[in-house]
Amino acid sequence: MKNKNRGIYIIVNQVNGKLYIGQSRNIKLRWENHLTLLRNNRHGITKTNKKTDHLQSSFNKHGEDAFIWKILENCKEEKLKEREIYYIYHYQSFNPLCGYNKTLGGEGHKISDEIKEKLSKANTGKKRTPEQNERNRLIHLGKKLLIESVKKRSQTNMKYKHLEKEWRELKNQGLSYMKIAKIYNISDRTIWSYLNKYIPEKKIIHVKRKFDYLVEDWRRLFKEGISYREIGRKYNTNHMTIRYYLVNLYPEKIEEELCQK
Repeated sequence: MKNKNRGIYIIVNQVNGKLYIGQSRNIKLRWENHLTLLRNNRHGITKTNKKTDHLQSSFNKHGEDAFIWKILENCKEEKLKEREIYYIYHYQSFNPLCGYNKTLGGEGHKISDEIKEKLSKANTGKKRTPEQNERNRLIHLGKKLLIESVKKRSQTNMKYKHLEKEWRELKNQGLSYMKIAKIYNISDRTIWSYLNKYIPEKKIIHVKRKFDYLVEDWRRLFKEGISYREIGRKYNTNHMTIRYYLVNLYPEKIEEELCQK
């Protein structure tokens, strides 16, 4: 006997047409779980992720009445993952311009060649509706905007390349990143990035910690007799953070001379 409450479901935002597609062995219960999380502003929050997702933001913006849900297909339990992937790919609901899914479904598994072939055959000879054409247009537009964004970011990174030599000379003269930044009216983080990260002749530097570029200045101030708390006030940072960097992360190395009597 076919289970009419097991299969693939879809949540539709009637305002912007965006979709969320999922699978469940009990669709009605799954929808109630979605609704409970959305009403409590907790949709998308997990043990590893403390932020809500795009569906939650849209729910907060448009309200509960904007969303409807329905069953797309009833299927056997062993087919749930495959059919979920099929529909997410078919409706492009993993594209932020079209839907709210974070992955391609099936617990993040990639689309198999078999499913791709089925999709291709299913869509062969079909005449697209105006809605499908518009959705495809938005998908291509999204890809284009993403490429442009990457290019723009790359250009921004090299924006101050012509000033790198001047900054390096000032740093060699003993000026701190913060003082150089004030002269040029930009962020001290930007100065540090150019002198340490965007250097062609250097190998890739992995920036593991947020305040690495300030350790040198903090150490100098501490040697001058300024306390962790006072340094923290100056840099608008917790004094325990200052201490952690100077004592735990980057303790100053002292070379000891061994004298033989």
